[in-house]
Amino acid sequence: MIRVLYICLSLLIFGSVTNARFSSCSTDGIGELGEISVEGCNKTQYQCEMKIGQTFNVSITFTTKESIKIACAKIEGQAWGKIIPMKKEKICENENSGVKCPLDQGLQFTYQGSAMVPDDKFLEMTEEIDVYWRLMRNDEESKEKRRDAETPPTTEIVCVKIPIEIIFKKKDQSDESDESDESDESDESDEADEADEADEADKGNEAGIE
Repeated sequence: MIRVLYICLSLLIFGSVTNARFSSCSTDGIGELGEISVEGCNKTQYQCEMKIGQTFNVSITFTTKESIKIACAKIEGQAWGKIIPMKKEKICENENSGVKCPLDQGLQFTYQGSAMVPDDKFLEMTEEIDVYWRLMRNDEESKEKRRDAETPPTTEIVCVKIPIEIIFKKKDQSDESDESDESDESDESDEADEADEADEADKGNEAGIE
């Protein structure tokens, strides 16, 4: 019941985002979040269904509120309070990111990136993980200004929260058929062994009678 209420509230609060399940997790970002898409996600479900070790692609559109010389991406997961580092990359050095630095103020950009669902045994127990995909400014000028202000050296541009449900491989019918065949063969073998033992016992009894 609590989970249903949480989903309904999320849909109301984050309805401005293209897919309501993908929500903004930025508090003081220097970018305005636009369209979000995650390849392979079922739009009819709140959580994206993925397997451990699966790679997924993300597209994030944003508009800059300030000029940015260098940008980077930081991806991490959170499950039951545990932080699971996933990936860090320098956006400007990645030709496939779709973003070229510097990023001028007031322009719209579409970032494209990929990450892998972490192979963490903890997820086998939680069966779900929230992925926090942060795009951040990481240039020397920003570091100096924020260092003087005694604040963290890296400034967040936008942050997207992606809820993921971990699915596990279901047993194939062929596997079940193989197990059934093995069971039948084992039963037949046991029956044959019992028949051989009975024959030997009968022969022994006949020898004793003679």
